[in-house]
Amino acid sequence: MHLQLEAIPEAFPIAGRFVISRGAKTEAHVIRVTVRKGLNAGQGECVPYGRYGESIQSVLAQIEAVKSRIEGGCGRVELLSAMAAGASCCLLRISNPCWPPTSQPIPTSI
Repeated sequence: MHLQLEAIPEAFPIAGRFVISRGAKTEAHVIRVTVRKGLNAGQGECVPYGRYGESIQSVLAQIEAVKSRIEGGCGRVELLSAMAAGASCCLLRISNPCWPPTSQPIPTSI
């Protein structure tokens, strides 16, 4: 059984306003990623930051660009060199035993 990846944008209302020096927010815009294998699923999320040239659309595009690699068995750590920080952050936060950190066996001794 192979992995299935889904990445979707979501918006969550903030009670009141979240204010920092660069502005105020009334909603948190995130990307939620789910990796499934059979009945098992793991999720992660990230917030793209415009300050670093990221947007919901650009991070979704980066995730879509590596989707086939992930579904083919590429590990999370192996994606770091192929992705920018925003998208890889979203994927690395997934805690899921069906998607190990690397496709290589982890040594049991050094």
